Amino acid sequence: MTVADRLAAGLVLLAGLFAAWACARAGAAGLAVLACVTAGAVALKQAIDWTGSRRQPPLVIERLPDGRLQVRQGAAMPVPLLIGMRTRLLGPSVFLDLTFASTRQTVRCRRWITPCDVPAQALRRWTVLLPSAGSLAS
Repeated sequence: MTVADRLAAGLVLLAGLFAAWACARAGAAGLAVLACVTAGAVALKQAIDWTGSRRQPPLVIERLPDGRLQVRQGAAMPVPLLIGMRTRLLGPSVFLDLTFASTRQTVRCRRWITPCDVPAQALRRWTVLLPSAGSLAS
């Protein structure tokens, strides 16, 4: 769970509360309740997703000597990793769009990694490794 995930959940709750407040001021009590319930349901779903992702083994990205990337999840065999077209360097942060084959399906992993999630030194290394391993838009 990254800082961006936490901020997104907070923004959803704030938007729901604001919509409920605006509806209540306009005299639409039913819409105010609907806004609160919807925002709460979205935030609850996000919390359930976070809980489920914590039970899974972590993904470890490895760089091979020839420059290709592979991903290992827990004790499973490493599989090739493809860097998606939406991978971006965003100032001091990195948005990752990664695709790899799992035992059951093809997995697309998207994460916005900020200096609050990973030490700045590691992010600087990624800005060097990612462009050499695949196409990276800037």
